[in-house]
Amino acid sequence: MIGNAPLPAPPSSRLDRAVGIVAALLLALGAQAVVLAVVPSAIFDLDRFTVPKELAMLTAAALAGVVVLLRTNRIEFGVAELGLA
Repeated sequence: MIGNAPLPAPPSSRLDRAVGIVAALLLALGAQAVVLAVVPSAIFDLDRFTVPKELAMLTAAALAGVVVLLRTNRIEFGVAELGLA
């Protein structure tokens, strides 16, 4: 049986590692904000829990996405990525 040689891992820099850590911290803080977000208001009477929680979740995800996208050199979209988009 003939096997393919494994591809070498791309070299990672300290900046790439720092970007990953910052993105993970943003997502962790966003997860905590989702748990704590509540607005006791008459405007959001029925949605006083869901609206602020969705806002916190989407804000954290958008910030983490921007941090990661600012560092990318090249973006390749496959079938799975296009489906998610």
